[in-house]
Amino acid sequence: HFRFLQVYAIDLIGFGASDKPVQQYSIELWADLIQNFLAEFMPGTPAVIVGNSIGSLSCLAAAAKASQDQLAGVVLLNSAGAMNNKGVVSDWRIIMAMPLLLLIDLLLKTRPVAEPLFKNLAQPQTIKKVLQSVYVDKAAVDDELINIILKPAFTQNALEVFVSVITGGFLQAWASNA
Repeated sequence: HFRFLQVYAIDLIGFGASDKPVQQYSIELWADLIQNFLAEFMPGTPAVIVGNSIGSLSCLAAAAKASQDQLAGVVLLNSAGAMNNKGVVSDWRIIMAMPLLLLIDLLLKTRPVAEPLFKNLAQPQTIKKVLQSVYVDKAAVDDELINIILKPAFTQNALEVFVSVITGGFLQAWASNA
């Protein structure tokens, strides 16, 4: 029966209400955090892990590393692709665009470029527009939801996390199999 289920809702490091240390963020980092969480809080209990957006890819990567007795299932919501497309080395379009992608990364890693872009994106009207483009129920995109999503953008190191996620690497294990 449902009353015997334990449910945890975690913000991966760098997102939501979690800490935002200045470091390189990656799918592998978040997958390891999910596995560590399962080992600490769910030892010996097969869990169903649910990921939203980039958390979906993190859950998928964690599931790929997990033992069979660690997981009962994986649910992916609003699945995002990789953090960037540099990992899709077999796609000729990415290969052709690689110099441009690397230039964009270089520019984003400079504060005078990244800061105004980030401030422009971290606006209620921008968040609302993005959410309304992905939510089927437009009425669900209210001021409370917008503020919940926007609030972490004003915490310490939010800009650095944004730059790391946008310019960051790709899933190393997948790249080696490409």
